[in-house]
Amino acid sequence: MNLKIDRLNTFGDALDTWERLLAADSNPTFFSTPAWLQTWWDHHHDGHELLLLRIQRDGIPAGFAPLMLAPIPGGRSVQFLGSGLSDYAEILVDESVADRRSVIFALMDYLADSFRDALYDFQEIPSVSPTLAILQEWAAKRRVRSSAAPQDVCPTVALPETTEQYHKQLKKSFLADIRRGERRLRERGEVVIVDHITPSDGDWTTLKDEMSDLQSQRMRTKGEVPMWQGPLGLFVKDVLAATNATGQLRLTGLYLDGRLIAYELCFLHRTTIYAWSRAFDEEHRNTGPGKTALLHLLESGIAQGYRTFDLLRGEEPYKELWTNSLVQNLRFMFVVHPSPGAWFAFNYRTSWKRKFQEFAVLRRLNRFLKSGRGG
Repeated sequence: MNLKIDRLNTFGDALDTWERLLAADSNPTFFSTPAWLQTWWDHHHDGHELLLLRIQRDGIPAGFAPLMLAPIPGGRSVQFLGSGLSDYAEILVDESVADRRSVIFALMDYLADSFRDALYDFQEIPSVSPTLAILQEWAAKRRVRSSAAPQDVCPTVALPETTEQYHKQLKKSFLADIRRGERRLRERGEVVIVDHITPSDGDWTTLKDEMSDLQSQRMRTKGEVPMWQGPLGLFVKDVLAATNATGQLRLTGLYLDGRLIAYELCFLHRTTIYAWSRAFDEEHRNTGPGKTALLHLLESGIAQGYRTFDLLRGEEPYKELWTNSLVQNLRFMFVVHPSPGAWFAFNYRTSWKRKFQEFAVLRRLNRFLKSGRGG
C-alpha cells in the first residue's frame, strides 16, 4: 500500500484533514478535537514544536496524528499533542481509505526515520483502542526497544435509554440520600439548576472565577494548592469559550438564591459526556449540592441521547457510586538511536524508577530496623 506522509505547519493547514478524520474514525474522544488541542497549544507551547502529520493514500487523507516535539533533559521527545492535560490520546484513521495497521505502521516508520535520537512517548492510550496492539506489533517487527505500561484509569458507565432505568442502576440508599439532600437545600432558599450556563456578555472570566472560588474551597480543605488561579485558569477560560463555540461544552450549574454553589464542567463528543471538573460550596456540603447537580446532568444527558458517561482519570471513591466499569489507559514508549537524554529517560521511566523506589523503601525499612523501633 502506497502511503505518503506530510507535515502540516499550522492548525489552519491541518483543520480540514483533522475534522474529516475525526468524523471518519470511531475511536477518538473529545481530547483529540481541535477545540481542545489548539487551545492547549495556545497556552502550553513554549519550548515545544508542533508536529501535525497527515497520512494520505493516492491523495486522499487516510490518517492524522496530532503530535509535538517536547524538550527533555539532554534530548527531545515525540509525544501526543496535549500530553499531561489530555485524559485520552489517539491516532486518527479513516479505514475506508486504508486499514489502521498500515497507517500506524507507516506513521511509526516515518517517525523512527525522522527523529531517530528522540524518546517516543505516547501517553493515555485507552485500552479499548486497537492502537496499542498495533504499536506493539510494529515495535516487535522493527526490533526496537519498547515498553507498554498501565497508566491512569477512567471510571465510566453506559447510560440507558431512560432516566428510570438509570435510577435502577444506582443504589437505592444513594439515590434516596441525594433526594433528601436536595429537599434540605430547598429549605434554605430558592434552588435553580441550569442545564448549561453561558455568560450573557460572552466573557467567560467572571464565570470561570466563580467556579474557581468553589474549587479553591475544596482544594484548601484537602491541603492542596488551588489550580485555577494561575496559568491553568487562563487555559480553562479559553477552553470554555472554544468548546462552547463548537457545541462541545456542557456546564451545569446549581444556584441557591442566585448564587452558584455547585457546577459540573463537561465536554461532549458524539454520544459521550466527559466530566472534566466539578466543585461545590463547602458551606452546603451536608445537603450534597454536587450530587444533585450531577444527577440532573445525567438525567438531562440521557434524555438528550447521550449513551456514555466518563468521569475521566482517577479512582476517587465517589466515582464508584456513579459508574460501573473502568477504562485502563496505557503508556507506550520506544527508542531507536536515542540521544543520551532520551536513553536515560527511557530507562528511568521503564525500569530504573521502580527499582529506585524499591531501593528507597528498603533503605527506610533498614533505618527503621536499626533504630530499634522495628522490634
